[in-house]
Amino acid sequence: MRERYSSKHLSPTAPLYSPCLNSFCTWCKILMAAQDPIVLKGHRWGACFPRVSEPLPGHCLFDPSSGLGVCGDWCAAASAEGAFLSGSSLANAILKLHEKGSKM
Repeated sequence: MRERYSSKHLSPTAPLYSPCLNSFCTWCKILMAAQDPIVLKGHRWGACFPRVSEPLPGHCLFDPSSGLGVCGDWCAAASAEGAFLSGSSLANAILKLHEKGSKM
C-alpha cells in the first residue's frame, strides 16, 4: 500500500499535507491550535543521506547566540529514526534556550 501511494505522489503537493498532518497529530495525540500552521512542507524520503560516517555530538547543530539550528538524518543516523532523533535533539536545545531566557 505505502509503495503504491508513494509512487503516485513522488512530489507532494499542498492538498496532501493536511491529511498527513491530521494523521500525524492523531497518532501523537496532539491537538492542533485554532490557527493553521504558518509553514507546512513535506518531501519524500528519497532526500535522505544513505550513510552517516559518524553522528554529530548532540545529533544536531545549534548556535544559541543566533538561535539558528540544523537537524536531519545526516546528523544522527541514515534512517527515519535518525531524522527523528536529530529533530528531537534540536527541539530540546531550543526549549532549553527559551527556559534559560525566561529565568533571567
